[in-house]
Formats: sequence, C-alpha cells, structure tokens
Amino acid sequence: MAMLLQLKFLLVWICILMVSLPQSHSRRYGLKSKTLHFSPLSEEERIGLGMRRMVKPERQTSDSVVDGDQLLREKRLAVPPGEHLPPISQSVHLNDSHHQLIVHWAGEGSDVLVALARDIDQKLDSQSTSKLFFSYDYGESFAEKQTEKLPGMVINHFYNSPIYNSHYVFTDTMHNKTATTNDYGKTFRMHPSPFKPDQISMHSANADYLLGFDEDDSEKRLWISKDFGATWHVLQYGVKSYFWGITPYDSADTIYLERQDPNKLSTVLRTEDFFTIDHTVIMESVVDFEVRDNYMFATKKVKLLGATNETLQLWVSYNRGPFVRAIFPGDQPELDYYIPDASEDQVFACVTHSNKTDLYISDVQGTHFVLSLENIMYFNPEGAGKDSFVSLFVDETFADFHKVEGLRGVYIVSQVKSGRFSLDNTISLITFDKGGIWERLTPPRLDINGKSIDCRSVQNCSLHLTQKFAQLYQMQGPMPILSKKSAPGLVIATGTVGTSLKRDTDVYLSTTGGSTWFQVLEGNNFVSFGDHGGIFIAAKQFAKTNEIKYSWNEGKTWENHLLSDEMHVYGILTEPGEKTTVFTLFGSKVDAHQWILTKVDLRPVLGNNCTDEEYKTWAPSDDRPGDHCLLGSKMTFERRETFARCFNGKNYDREISSTNCSCTREDFECDMGYYINPMTEECMAHPYLETGKKVDDYIICREGKSVAVSQGYRRVSGDTCEGGEEDLYAPEKIPCEIKALREFMLYANRSEINRINMLDNSTFTLPLLNTKNIVAVEYDFTTNCVYWTDVVLDKIMRLCMDGRHSQETIVEESVDVMEALAFDWLSKNLYWVESGETDKGIWVVSLHGSQDERYRALVVNSTHVDQPRALVVDPLGGMMYWTDWSSTRPRIMKAWLDGSNIQEVTVGRGTHWPNGMALDRENQRLYWSDAYSDCIRSIKTDGTEAITLIEGESTPHPFAVALYKNKIYWDDWYRSGIFAAQKNDGGDVKFLRQNIPSLMDMKIFDNNTRQGENACSKSMHNCSHICVSLPGDIFTCLCPRNMTLEGNSQCKCAVGKISVEGKCVDESQCDTELQFPCEISGHCIPRSWLCDGENDCGDMSDEANCSHTTCSNPFTQFQCHSSGSCIPINWACDFDSDCSDGSDEEDCAYGDVNMTTTATTLQVCSDSEFRCGTGVCVPVTWRCDGDNDCGDMSDETNCTQVQCQDYQFRCANNRCISASWVCDSEDDCHDGSDEQNCSKLEIELQACAGSNLNRCEFLG
Repeated sequence: MAMLLQLKFLLVWICILMVSLPQSHSRRYGLKSKTLHFSPLSEEERIGLGMRRMVKPERQTSDSVVDGDQLLREKRLAVPPGEHLPPISQSVHLNDSHHQLIVHWAGEGSDVLVALARDIDQKLDSQSTSKLFFSYDYGESFAEKQTEKLPGMVINHFYNSPIYNSHYVFTDTMHNKTATTNDYGKTFRMHPSPFKPDQISMHSANADYLLGFDEDDSEKRLWISKDFGATWHVLQYGVKSYFWGITPYDSADTIYLERQDPNKLSTVLRTEDFFTIDHTVIMESVVDFEVRDNYMFATKKVKLLGATNETLQLWVSYNRGPFVRAIFPGDQPELDYYIPDASEDQVFACVTHSNKTDLYISDVQGTHFVLSLENIMYFNPEGAGKDSFVSLFVDETFADFHKVEGLRGVYIVSQVKSGRFSLDNTISLITFDKGGIWERLTPPRLDINGKSIDCRSVQNCSLHLTQKFAQLYQMQGPMPILSKKSAPGLVIATGTVGTSLKRDTDVYLSTTGGSTWFQVLEGNNFVSFGDHGGIFIAAKQFAKTNEIKYSWNEGKTWENHLLSDEMHVYGILTEPGEKTTVFTLFGSKVDAHQWILTKVDLRPVLGNNCTDEEYKTWAPSDDRPGDHCLLGSKMTFERRETFARCFNGKNYDREISSTNCSCTREDFECDMGYYINPMTEECMAHPYLETGKKVDDYIICREGKSVAVSQGYRRVSGDTCEGGEEDLYAPEKIPCEIKALREFMLYANRSEINRINMLDNSTFTLPLLNTKNIVAVEYDFTTNCVYWTDVVLDKIMRLCMDGRHSQETIVEESVDVMEALAFDWLSKNLYWVESGETDKGIWVVSLHGSQDERYRALVVNSTHVDQPRALVVDPLGGMMYWTDWSSTRPRIMKAWLDGSNIQEVTVGRGTHWPNGMALDRENQRLYWSDAYSDCIRSIKTDGTEAITLIEGESTPHPFAVALYKNKIYWDDWYRSGIFAAQKNDGGDVKFLRQNIPSLMDMKIFDNNTRQGENACSKSMHNCSHICVSLPGDIFTCLCPRNMTLEGNSQCKCAVGKISVEGKCVDESQCDTELQFPCEISGHCIPRSWLCDGENDCGDMSDEANCSHTTCSNPFTQFQCHSSGSCIPINWACDFDSDCSDGSDEEDCAYGDVNMTTTATTLQVCSDSEFRCGTGVCVPVTWRCDGDNDCGDMSDETNCTQVQCQDYQFRCANNRCISASWVCDSEDDCHDGSDEQNCSKLEIELQACAGSNLNRCEFLG
C-alpha cells in the first residue's frame, strides 16, 4: 500500500498548490481560461508578493521508521580557520495543527510577518477554523490575533496592498465577510460582504480601491469598493475575467474586462473611469483574453473558407496597439496556447497540435512565431497529457520552463523525447540565446565525494533538472529551479545525471549561469540562498531532523547547525529577493503535527563586511569555449570571491559593465517560415513555402524604398551584437526596383548619390546604406548597376537596382585611396585609380563571376604615376586616359587598356592640378578641370589644339566634368552647384542645380553612346582570368598579382605554388598570414576558418588544439585547459574552480588547509565513528545506509542490509530506488523485487503514466 499512501499525499499537495490568487496586476482574475494559459511568474505570484504557502504532507515517516542520526547524515568538511560565530536560531511553536500555513513578509525594510493557518479549501465545512498570527520582530515571536480580534471568522486568504505594507484584507468565504487593517494588524475592521469574496484584487495607486469576485455567482458580477472594503457595489455583470491596467502602458485606473455574451463568447472592454461615463470595446467574439505587461492576448475561433470545423487563432496586441493575428509556421492545428514567458520584448508560446506541444518564439510584436523546440513538456488537464499519470492529481496547466533570472536569454526546459509522458522519456535542455539553439546540460565531472562521473561513455548522457512534472511524478516536495536577479549566475536545482530524468535525484549548483554544474548535496533537499548568493541553507525534505546545513562558499563545503527542536521540515522561506541572511524553516513537530517556525540568522557566519579585495569580476559565459557573449554583449559582473568569508550586505549594489560583441550564428534565430536543421543548426525553408518563390515576391515595393528580405534568420530580440557575421544572417536590405533611364546624370555629395533625369530634369536619391565618403561613381546599363568608391570604408561598392539584389562590396582588400572609377562596359572591367602610397597606380577588376572570382590586376604601376587623380576609358578604342597632379611634372597621360604603350598627352602648358576629366570620343577630345588655375580646359587626344574653355567667375573651383550632347557639365566646390555650358566655346553658362554641399564626382550616362563591341565582348578570347581589349580589335589576357601568363590565355602560379582565392601560395607552406595548411591534404584554407567548429580540412586538423584565446601575459594570467579562458593568476589555487574543467585548482599546494573529502593526516575516530579506508571518520550510523559517504565505498562494504530513505524503496539487492518506481512494470532494482507483489490497482495506475488513461479509474 506504500504507493497508494504516496498517491494520497500527492493529491493533498496538489490541492494546496491550487488555492489562492496572486496579488499582481498582470495576473488574470475571474474564471479559468480554456484555450489561453499563462505561467505564473513565481510561487509568489500564485499566492501574493512576499508570500509562501506550506502544507503538512500526509506522508511522513509513519510507514517507515528511520533512525534520526541516519537522516542527519552529511559530510562534515574542513573549512579555512577564522574568527566566525555560529548561526543564531530560534524556534516558535504556533500551537496550531491546521494542514496549511501561508506566510507573508510585509516588505523590504519591515520586521512584520503574517501567518495564516487554515484548512484546505476543498475541505471547508461548518467545522473549519483558522488562526491568524502576526510577528513584529522578524519572526522571533508570533502573536495570535484571530481569537480576540476576529472572532467567528474562518479566514481562507489575505491580501496586502501594493502601496502600503501596513494595509491587509482578510477574507472569509464561508460567512461572506472581510476584515481589514491599516496598521499591521494592531486594529481590525470587520465588514459583511454582499458576495462570496473568492477573489480580491487591489488598486496599484489607491489603497482604498478594491475589486471583488464570487467564482460561483450565477450572474458573474464584478464588485468594487472605494472605501477599503467597507461597502461594495456592482461594477459589471456577466464577467468572465478582469485585469488591472499595467503602468506605464495604462493609467492606474484602467480595468480590462472580459464580458461573456449569450453565445458563450466574450467582448473585451476597457474602462479608465470604472464604467462611470464611458468604456471602449477592445475586441469581440473572443474565446479567452489575457494581459501580460505590454502584451495583450486573445483567442478566437474562425471558420475558414471551405473548412468544416472552426480554427482556433491567437491574436496579439503589442504596446496596446491593434490586435494582429499571430502566425505560426506550418499548417498544423492549434488546439491551445500557453505563454511561459513574455519578457524582454519577445513571446515564448507553447502550442498544442494534434499529438504534441511545440515551443515557439515570436518577433518583438509577438505576432510572427518561429519554432524554437519540439515536444516541450506541457500539461493541460483537458488537453496535452490528460491521459498521463499526472492527470490524476493536477487540474492546472503548466510547462517545464524556467527563465534563469539575472541573465538575459538563458532558459531551461524539459523535453519529451517522444509522445509518452514518463520520466525515462524526459530530458532537460538549456539555451543561452533565447531559444535559438537548445543543448543538453553539461554534467559535473565529479560527484560530491570526488568520484568521477562517467557520463562521456554513455550516449546522450547529460544533467537533467527536475521541474514540476518530475517533482509530481516522483512525489517530491516543491523544490523548483532557483535563480534570482540578486545573484546573477547562481542556479540551484535538484536533478540527476543520465540519459533521462528517471534516476535518484541530488542537488546541483551552477555558478556560471547554467554553463557548468557541480553536485553540492545528496538526496532531496530544500535549498535557498541569501546575501546575493553569499550564503546557502539546506534541509532534508520532510525528514525528521534537528539540524540544518549551510555553506558560505557556494556549496564547496557545508557545515551543520543544531536546532533547538527536532522537526519535519516542509520548506524554507527568505525575504523576497534573497538579499538578507535571515531564513525561516517551516515544519511540524515529530510526534504530532503542530506548526513550528524556526528563524535562522546566518549573518554571524560571514564575519566582517567584504572589502574591495574580496571581489572579482565574472562574465556569464567565461566557461563556454569560443563564446564569451550572451545576446550579443559580454556582461561583466562583480561577485564575491568564493572562499572570501565575508558579508555582501543587503544594500550591496552589484557593478555591471557591458560590451557589445561581434555577431555570430548564436545571435540569430530562425525567421518566420524557416526551421532549424538539427544536424547543421542552419535555418531551412519550411516545405509549405511555394517552390521557387522568394519572400520578396510577395512584397509591394515602391521605388526609392528598401525592403528587408530574410536570409532565413532574424536577430534575437534584445541582442546587441555588432558587425562580425551579421551580413550572413541579418535580413538583406534590398532596394525596390528602380527603373533604368536611358539618359541621366549621377552626382555624389559625400554620403549620397543622386540621379538627374536628363529628359525631365527630375532628381532621385539612390537608396544606399552605410555610406561615409563617396568620391567616384560609375554605371552599367546592361545590369542597371551603379558603382562607387568610399574612401572612408576603403571599398568599391555596387548596387544593382533590379529589386533582387542587395548592396554588395566589389573590392575591399589591399586598397588605400581610390580616387576615380572608369567602366569598360564591353569587357565588363572596372578600372580605378589608387593614389595611396600602398600599391599606387591604376588597377582593373573583372566583374565576371562571383565575389571569389573577381580577379584584379595592376595595369599601371607607380613608376608611371605620381599623384594620379581622374580616369576615363575608351572600350571601343582600347585606350585609357588619366590625370596626374605631380608636383614636378603635372600631366595628362594615355595608355592601352592593359597599361602598355604609355604616352603623355600634355605636360605643363596650363596643366597644374588636373581634377575631373571627360572624353568626347567622337571628336577625340579630352576635357578637364584644373583646380590650380580654376578653369576648364580641352585638348585633342594626340596632344594638339589645347584651349582654355571656361574660366573666371563661372569656375571658382571646378571639380568633376562630364559631356552630354553639345554641352559640358561641371560641379564647383565654392559655388556648391552643377553648371552647364556649350562644349565648343564655353558660352551660355547656366545653373543646373544649386545649394548642393560636398559635391564630388559627377558623370552623365547616355545609353546611345555606350554601344558597340570589342574583342573581349565578342567572346573571341579564352582568358582564364581577365580579358582586356586593345586598339586594332585585339585582346590580351591579364593575370592577378603573383601569377604569370602561360601561353596566351592561362594564368598559372609558379612551380611549387597553388592558387588560393586568386593568390599564389606555397604548396607545402601556405601563406601563414592568410592561410592554414591542412595536415593530411596540404590544402590551404583561410585562417578565419580555424576553430569555428567545422571540419573544413576534412581531417579535423583545423579544429585541433583550439585554445580559442591566447593569454596576453602568462605571468599575470592563467589559461584554462579546456575552454582557453584567461583568468588572473591569483585565481589559480584559491580553492575556487574558476575554470570549468577545474584546471586552475590542479597540482596546487594548499598547505595545511584541507578542502577535499580525504584527510591529509590520519584522524583518530571515536567509538561512535567509523574510519573510512581514506582515514576520514564518519558517524557509525552512516555505515551501510546505501550512500557512499567515505568516497571509497568502504562504509558500504560487508553490509547485510541497507537502510533507505523514507521516500525510497529498498530492493532485495540492497539498492535504494524512488518509491514511485515500484510497480511501474520496469525492473529498476535489476533483480525484479520492485515489481513483485503488485496489486492490480497499483499496476493499472502506473500503466496510466504514459497512455490509455481513458480506461483507468482512480479509486483512492
């Protein structure tokens, strides 16, 4: 019958978990929702801020007598010597035997505690009673108030004002009464209530305003009191649910109300004056409605065109904007929605489909969801899991989902590996990038006894943490995962190491935000912490004990403290926020149930206040190899040294610094319409997307605008990364199609390129991104692409304006100062002038092929140029022309397009600072501006007929020049405008544009003049890299630097060299600056591919010996062995494993301080102790108890019988297993003893754990 007793206990426990409502204005009040559910923010939210609820379990030790000494067993470890006092504890007997106790801390800075002892709601009858206690000394003593102050009341709950700690409302639902106090219970006022006060909610700014609701009222009336409960009147009828508004999104008087219509659907109303004058209809025909912070949610049922059944839909309002339907990928039916988290401007949603529940994450608006994780552990008594074992005891929805407080983007969940709800089918996963990538939890290397945990040899072995499902299934007490903002990085949980959750559980701690873990306690314990994580306290769950354990060094060692009373411990409470060192244990007398509250003050344990030298810095992901960022930033916290035994203080303000990181894959999640490939972790398009369609095909695009076209990824909300791999994942900014013109001007003014239509004189600004200082422009009619140089970014960029391409880089490496651009539109070669000292000259790049195949070559080197400036090309004639500002020989030069046959066109003769230049090919004449003479001149290409065309006030400082039909155009820096004149005589000067600052290059493009063909465009060549047309309709082939022409067309590297990305490197020795030689193949790969987690070499040599970081100074820093992290040298051998692999604590000479479980000298054991094989002395009662207390199993050898814990079953082979595993049709003992003598009822109950509960009946 042991199993049935446990089922009875669990039924009682779950009933208690359901009672009462939170005092939170983002919480639902009223009737339960059917299709839309929310996770309570915490246990405090379920019953009230600062409140804890304790219950006397009906399962204690009555069914198994256990030696008290055995229940107290825990290793006594040595601690560093020092002057520290023991804890101070004091017990209070309430002389009360009610089954439930609710305790409330009045608030920060207050010494008042309120305790309500009561019967369970489901068992309330005429014999029910309650007792109310107040403590005014921080829990050292309690005064019973109800007998004298509130006679006749049966208080079932109480509420505390969010404004004034002194204001409380107490409710009696049996007699329809309320009682109020505004002085911490020193005086009370009792009032009759015109309704059964099942729910009371309090105004956030006016303590006198209350809302009340009777859950069983047939008229579903919502009541309001404006005098702190003295009188009430009806606010609305037919109310299904209601919510207070939430500042700053609503005014303090705002109420959202879901009013049920005759058709069973609801209308959502909003009022800001308590329905005195007006209200607003928010939404109609709603199934369910919820408010959470800046989001509002609603579900609706809609019959789609052609469908026979209605479809459930989720609608979301962001920042109180209009409701928009939420879109989920795929076409699976959506049966209900559970919102476990809506913080940080993003919504996690569990959506139940036909046979599973998946976890999705939204964009900022909460309307476009992508799949984050399949098969999350989610239970709904009327849906997912209703056929499971848990459904016998639970009638509220929940998901195993924990947000790690204090850190952004870190969450822990339970996942069901397949459809069956069972422990052996459930695992734990963690994400550090807000659901982008989920991974298993890294198990500890060692157990608490220092014994190695062999997890690597077992496939899919990892650490698993118990959340609500496992705790219910194993019939444990409520020990949820604990993390707090007051102690960033600390996470405490019960769990187990293995392939699933079905193993005995222990207590595990992470000080690295979930990156690494270590075991701190054995068995099931209640654990809490205070002083910002500086002090821990633990007590065995439900065990008979007269001691607690505490640790001041993050669980590295534990010390024991004896209590004045022996008790069964049901829970531990600390002031909300876990900043203080005062804890309260809740429990019962051993011989009979009677509440005991024990106050434990651990402040004396810590000694003096911490000094600056006792703190160190810590980044959440220091122990994550290769990644030191969370959500795009590296946050650095100040935390106390682990073995610094000192007091942080309640008002300690943790220092934080944040630095943005370079973007990586982890900063992005899959976009709407994409899913993550579990093998490659790449985002793939969903099959339901139409084949051949692109996202931009559906977008209405207006000329001059840009649209963001997804590459399958979207940035995680709140991620602040910059640069890095951002372009690989961020949406491409693709300009809408810009129709090509046949005749137009392009001019640049630093950050912009503008287009002037030469036919109608209209101006259009091109939609360029991230420009800094544009100097030169060019254009290709065949592709409608514009090119430009940016001398700040040191890049040549291109934008093809066909509406399908984003802005891209053409040239960016090994460039300095790019002065001019000229385009050979026939050979598709782009020339530019490089005037910097590095690689000065004239260069050409072939625009054929992809980015990696755009080969470039130097055609005119620095021996022929001094200060080159302007450049024009003649693709039909095979010629190029350029200007040179040389201080000794200013000139205009010409050459063939391959840089040969260089000649001077003009030297001196009025040529001083030749700036812009244009070619009149028809007349073989060059026009240029001279910045020294402030004039525009012209000359024949053969160097004859030089003239000054324009000078004087029309050209105070001309820069660029262009030709169009019979006119010459130029821009002028002093006059900030563009001008035109007759090109033959310079007459008829006119303004084209005025007031344009920072004018640079200007060109006019006429499609009629960019026609024809040359030798390269005729496909007559077979050049391997670059084809250049020459005069006489011939061509030549050019090769990139470090390559030579073999024959007439093929570029080859020299013998012993190979080509890598267009560059020649040694076959046996790669360019060490740019490449890495693979070990087996000898291939050269870019060094940027090293240690990126991908096998680029094929032999993993590029991933071997990856330290990820190199410490800058080995004399002041220590490098962790596995992660490569660098820590200060004084952190090594300081008793604190700052490295995840513990390498900083290896080979240390600690001196006389012993921090291990093995004694350095042989101890003398007393008669009541047992000497381990290691020499350590342990209590003799620990021998043969089934636990390896000695660390070498010497205390468990030659044992005839093992004494198991009261919540365990002892197998015939002396193994102890969880009692909930008995009669579950699985041989957990490995000798079959746990499956013997099972009654039919017990077997059927356990058979219902995964399926077929439809045929099961609970007969308890």
